[in-house]
Amino acid sequence: MGKEITDITGDSIQNIGLGIYKIIVNIDSSSYPDAVLFTDRWKLFQNGKYKEIDQEFYLINSGNYYNFALDRINFDNYTFNYYGIKEGEKIKDNNIRRIEIEVKHLYPNQNNNLPFDVEYKLYNTQSATHQFEVIPWTKANRTFRGYEILLDFSWLIPQDYKLEFRLMNNNTFQVKDPIKFSVVSQAISRP
Repeated sequence: MGKEITDITGDSIQNIGLGIYKIIVNIDSSSYPDAVLFTDRWKLFQNGKYKEIDQEFYLINSGNYYNFALDRINFDNYTFNYYGIKEGEKIKDNNIRRIEIEVKHLYPNQNNNLPFDVEYKLYNTQSATHQFEVIPWTKANRTFRGYEILLDFSWLIPQDYKLEFRLMNNNTFQVKDPIKFSVVSQAISRP
């Protein structure tokens, strides 16, 4: 993690179109297995200004490039982001949050009418092996920008919680890592 693989300059950078550049990098698949997230950092000096642009990309197993089954999708081809709540955040119990979920296709032929649903559940852990489900798996609302949920914290007991999302297509699904946060009482919260 955080290891710089290579530094590419000069003629190996190709201008594809206005503001679009590409490079070709060979990555050893035995050193970096499938589904590793890489950061693509571009340092540009253009029109007298210096800019740094960071992007992310995944390695995908060559067996997952194509999927001819019409009734299922390859979840490896999608990225997942959320907004409106932060990992490890302490949220006051009088709060109501709109949490937006963004799902994007990894390739240029991005389809905003994605063929799946997003569901969420809220739980806390009683031990390493036991969960107490506060909100069972529930469909997120589909919006013109993606998906969203409205989460009311006023009825939650002040303690640690986990919010988990899953992408669903027909009878298949993929669960994303949970977001951990704490609810704190407004009456006893300190600055």
